[in-house]
Amino acid sequence: MPAPTIDDLLQQWEDGRANGREPTPEELCPDDPEKREEVRRAIGDLKGLEGMLATAPFFSGDADGPPAVPAAAFAQTRYKPEAFHRRGGHGEVFVARDDELNPTVALKRLQQRFPDHADIRRRFLQEAEINGRLEHPGIVPVYGLGRDADGQPFYVMRLVQGRSLEEAIRHYYGSAGAAGERSLEFRELLGHFVAVCNAVAYAHSRGVIHRDLKPGNVMLGPYGETLLIDWGLAKSIGRPAEERREGTEETLVPRAEPGQEETIRGARIGTPAFMSPEQAAGHSEAVGRASDVYSLGATLYAILTGEPPRSGRGADLSRRRGIGSRIPRALAAVCTKAMAVQQKDRYATAQEFAREIERWLADERVTAWREPFAVWLRREARRYNTAVVITLLVIVGLLGTAVLLLSRSGPAAD
Repeated sequence: MPAPTIDDLLQQWEDGRANGREPTPEELCPDDPEKREEVRRAIGDLKGLEGMLATAPFFSGDADGPPAVPAAAFAQTRYKPEAFHRRGGHGEVFVARDDELNPTVALKRLQQRFPDHADIRRRFLQEAEINGRLEHPGIVPVYGLGRDADGQPFYVMRLVQGRSLEEAIRHYYGSAGAAGERSLEFRELLGHFVAVCNAVAYAHSRGVIHRDLKPGNVMLGPYGETLLIDWGLAKSIGRPAEERREGTEETLVPRAEPGQEETIRGARIGTPAFMSPEQAAGHSEAVGRASDVYSLGATLYAILTGEPPRSGRGADLSRRRGIGSRIPRALAAVCTKAMAVQQKDRYATAQEFAREIERWLADERVTAWREPFAVWLRREARRYNTAVVITLLVIVGLLGTAVLLLSRSGPAAD
């Protein structure tokens, strides 16, 4: 029997805690001192991450209340803020009117508690540039960049009326509609998720990673729009040479310089509940496309369970007591693969991840799960005439019986 991996030992630790008794590293790994210390460090990291999660609720809100509308600061610009809209990590968004073209737009500026923070200011300008140069139906278009009366930067983009994916998930798990309506709502959530994956895949094709993918950063419009927002932590990482030769998209290299945080080893960048293990550990040099794939998996986890993931080290939905039994096993396997601890075990691209969800929605077999024969049979019966499937099974059964009888008869005597 192979020795348990670190992941196996951490799962035993979590199972013990769930049953009321937390096993020690010595109990988990009595015969391998080196592995025992690795388990001890991993448990410490998980407990530290749990502390971060305790201060970062899944369903966020504006605890400090909405800021005042900064009308005076924009009196000399064409944009007139009219109402507070939402708040992000460092920015705040107002509903504004464009005096020249008269549309209603979204105006984003830095929160007033960061007026002289040079590093955050640089990141804000980089966010505006990256957001403005990513042209995709799933990414909010930027209309312009400017400065207010105090010299602070702002940018203007399309105003998305609707709700966030976070709010849609909360509504789904908080309502009690008819089974058919809930099934439709669940499939709509998955459809929005596929659109997010495709928007992320496009950004990756331009050499940009988002680094803060979560339900709260996805806006759902009233006419089926799905828009990925808040590119404040986005980073240009370039593309492999073969992609530059074969791809049709131009690599996006922002002119704005990144902030100092990029050089600080051990800095955790992102939202704790949706961070990949490498982000949670502060290994910035290892954060790349696969990290976004993990965060997409964590977003799918929230859709499937109504909860954020419990840790930043992966998730196996098949082991979740109670919750795991309610989730289609194929989707549980897809989510588990996307949230694998090791980057090489996740989906290679966000587009490949999207295709898996599309396969499930189309009642096709997903690659992440080896489905049992009974599941295959039910699916084929739904797709084809049941009588045809039964006939084929009878034929297969008769052939199998014939082969078995022939094998038992053995070779003829001389």
